[in-house]
Amino acid sequence: MMHNVEVGLRRMTESDYDAMVRWRQDEEVRKFYSNPHTTYSREMIERKYASRIAGNDKKAPIIVEWDEQPVGYLQYYELDSEEKEEYGLAAHLRMYGMDILIGDPLFRNRGIAARAIRLVQCELEAKSAIHGILLKVHQANGSAIRCYEKCGFYIWKTISDTLLLMLYARGEF
Repeated sequence: MMHNVEVGLRRMTESDYDAMVRWRQDEEVRKFYSNPHTTYSREMIERKYASRIAGNDKKAPIIVEWDEQPVGYLQYYELDSEEKEEYGLAAHLRMYGMDILIGDPLFRNRGIAARAIRLVQCELEAKSAIHGILLKVHQANGSAIRCYEKCGFYIWKTISDTLLLMLYARGEF
């Protein structure tokens, strides 16, 4: 577990499924984090996250906590060669992808996501010589863009009519 004063990060477990269902059904999360037309059921959440929890998926499933209360979800993963090629990145670069949501509306816009991202940045930098981290963000999600910019990300590419790719670059890129 990683922590920073009130913000803690821990691996997701099966006991987090109910919170994840609530978060994925939240209107703002649906608008910016996933397909707004998909309503996640408990069964869908279990199917989507069980392999991640079991360690059979490259995505590390992390629960974001505020004062030990689950308030969001974060995942990070090393990009494979196909993903690097898709984004126009050199194959030798050690790049990670990251996604984050603060699912509990009472805890949004309080700096929790920025603290969680910084914890992961520090962890990845301490474990390995990373070259960078990529985040996809909806162009209309201004608060998320500002959050990521506070963490050292910048808009790197526009990848669709609605999505931006933001980059946190380390060293020579």
